[in-house]
Amino acid sequence: MSAFDKYLHAVIVRATHEAHEDGSATIDAHHLLLSLAADQGSTAQRVLASAGIDHAAVREALDREFEHSLSLIGVSPATYDLPRPSHASRQPKLGGSARLALERSFASARKKDLGSAHLLLGILQAPIGTVPRALALAGIDQTELADRVRQTLGARPDAASAKAAGALSEPAPDSTAEDYQAIQRLLRQAVAQGGLPGILAEVRDGDRQWFGTAGVADTRTGRERSQQDRFRIGSISKTFVATVVLRLAAEGRLSLADTAEQWLPGVVHGHHHDGAGVNIRMLLNHTSGIFNYTDDQEALNRSETHTPESLVRIAVSHPPTFAPGSGWAYSNTNYVLAGMIIERATGRALAEEIAERISRPLGLTGTYLPHGSDPTIHGPHSRHYTKLFRTDPGAPVHDATELDAAMFWAAGGMISTAGDLNRFFGALLGGRILPPDQQHDMFTTVPTRDWISNAAYGLGVSSVTLPCGETVWGMGGALFGSWSYSYGARDGEQMVTANVNGDWCDGGWDDPIGIFTDLLQTKFCRRSGT
Repeated sequence: MSAFDKYLHAVIVRATHEAHEDGSATIDAHHLLLSLAADQGSTAQRVLASAGIDHAAVREALDREFEHSLSLIGVSPATYDLPRPSHASRQPKLGGSARLALERSFASARKKDLGSAHLLLGILQAPIGTVPRALALAGIDQTELADRVRQTLGARPDAASAKAAGALSEPAPDSTAEDYQAIQRLLRQAVAQGGLPGILAEVRDGDRQWFGTAGVADTRTGRERSQQDRFRIGSISKTFVATVVLRLAAEGRLSLADTAEQWLPGVVHGHHHDGAGVNIRMLLNHTSGIFNYTDDQEALNRSETHTPESLVRIAVSHPPTFAPGSGWAYSNTNYVLAGMIIERATGRALAEEIAERISRPLGLTGTYLPHGSDPTIHGPHSRHYTKLFRTDPGAPVHDATELDAAMFWAAGGMISTAGDLNRFFGALLGGRILPPDQQHDMFTTVPTRDWISNAAYGLGVSSVTLPCGETVWGMGGALFGSWSYSYGARDGEQMVTANVNGDWCDGGWDDPIGIFTDLLQTKFCRRSGT
């Protein structure tokens, strides 16, 4: 038995005790984490301590998450009585998040004899289960903590004394440094030549991440953009909505073959629209033919704010673009209807479903759908600047940071960060959010028309074939003053998310999509020598 096998055995024994204490028949990743936090003298314990986190803090965070979970099902934590195991020798089994944590600990190992820090890293890389939610509730940055562990693993042997004191080494350089330098040069060009206020990009390569920025977050103060910047993600919201729909389909609460009329009687009606002929799959892959309400700006401008129902009414006041299932056309109305169906199927607000099913489990602390017509961006953020679709260099620039999100809602109203989007798409592409059947549904694509060049569309996601021939997967979003792209390799191991806080572009690029394409080309095409 190797040293790590012996160590792991001791951790599992302690985790078993934790599971018994919680009255659980399953060892989850949080039981492993508690065991590591309690293991005085181990590398994992020192790393946690160096981040200002001790066993008591982790225990408290997990308890808070447990109470939160109880409240969601209407059980008062004060009156909840923990069930006890029926027999002291009962052996809990490993849960899904614990198995994933162990698999990732072995995958991250750099030598045959693993250590506790590898196990800790495996736990922090598993974006499911109780741990991400608990750390997020406790205000602990899971990504930052994972980075500390990676730095420890990358430390030189002669730095052992520094590690013992809690100091963490810098990660060793690797062959991707040249890619990052090329991306940084492109970011500077986007500002210097493209005339954009500011741009940021975050790259993930497996366990490693890189962040770069150029320009400013605020043209008045000159403040730089930061890794914590939140921004409006526009149509990337559609990926979150489609994911929730597919999770409901996996639970048997709806079917992609269900029609809009079944869930929303009489809503898709008028001017030859017929909800009985439009199913949920058509809504999600834009083959419904329902008119795009954002193409009627005059109608939108008649009201200060909008409800989902009023947006659909604008759409059905126009004839369909084509008969359901007979073509493809990007329509924001499709996702407003999908959001309405989610609320009808669950009895809860769309914002709550996204938070409960995606943001909290993955620890996406900067990601949310604003409630109602809330115009603000909560938390650190850059200003958003727009020229209101005017393309001439001298067009006036307007500050669109405060924006009524109700007009876009499920079609494009969400707010997020580059790091959160990379984590979300990495987990989604890697098959860690949806079951296999729903994963297959999401990534089955149809051809597109009059949209992004060389793109195909699935259910809330798209594939884009780059000029070098490489294909990346993800989604883009554009809103007044904020354009974003989040695309990566099909397995989710490599991701690039970029955002510009302006909606124009000069210097040879037609729009920010040209810059985003060049960024993806820089990252994903160097491997093939193009």
